[in-house]
Amino acid sequence: MKKEVEDKRVVILGCLLLFCVQFIANMVTVALPTISSDLSLDVEMVNAINLVFLVTSVSLMLPLGKFVSKHGIGRYLKYSIVLMIVGLLLSAFSTDIISLLISRIIQGVATAVINGAMYVIVTIQLPSEKLGYAMGIMGSCGYVGLCLSNTVSGLVVYYLSWRAVFLILIPIYVITLLILINLGKEWYTDDINEIDKLGSIIYFLFMGLFLYGIVRLDDGNFFILILSIVFLFIFLKVEKNKKHPVYNLKLLKNFKYVLGNYSAFVMYFMTFIASYILNFYLQ
Repeated sequence: MKKEVEDKRVVILGCLLLFCVQFIANMVTVALPTISSDLSLDVEMVNAINLVFLVTSVSLMLPLGKFVSKHGIGRYLKYSIVLMIVGLLLSAFSTDIISLLISRIIQGVATAVINGAMYVIVTIQLPSEKLGYAMGIMGSCGYVGLCLSNTVSGLVVYYLSWRAVFLILIPIYVITLLILINLGKEWYTDDINEIDKLGSIIYFLFMGLFLYGIVRLDDGNFFILILSIVFLFIFLKVEKNKKHPVYNLKLLKNFKYVLGNYSAFVMYFMTFIASYILNFYLQ
């Protein structure tokens, strides 16, 4: 296969996967009242449906990204797509809240791998002069998925059922799996010599407790938030002395890197309020 054809297919793969990543993060919001009524859930359980997905995907993204980059990005991306399909099917046929929460955790794990791996693949595959162009297209597809998620999910819930919401992305994931198999390539990063297991565990505990503490702050769980800050300081201390840290703290000295992350935070924060919090409040 010619390099130009491979590059185009990788960009198409990235567009489809990032569309799905953003779509799946918001699609359940519209369906929550129907799910609550069908499974007889209280408000706490309804919030948990999105919370377990959010905590799992965010807290595992960095540790799993390091692991996948060392052991074969293409291979584990295939595994994660299959895992996502299994998770979506399990959600669609869930008969109780336990199976639904387990399926959302599975989707969170798969999303953590897909979200991190896809950017690495594009960075390795494409020449530097085409990288910015490709990233722009992929980012746009992600925002299209974010904007369409509530509208499409609302139509599906209204005309079909909340279970069908979890099925609509499966054809796209099947297409991405076929593209990946057809490429027949493997990608590695050369700069990862060992996995920082201790740092990964501390990072997972910090992010998990922090997200849970923020969401459940109104229930008097302030001590969980404090505990997460304690784990943050432990993480910083451990990573400072690591030769191959899970997160390179030297990046924080790069002004452009910090400014870019702050801009992304503000943008996603405002988008999240409009697409999830306001939506959930109005319902």
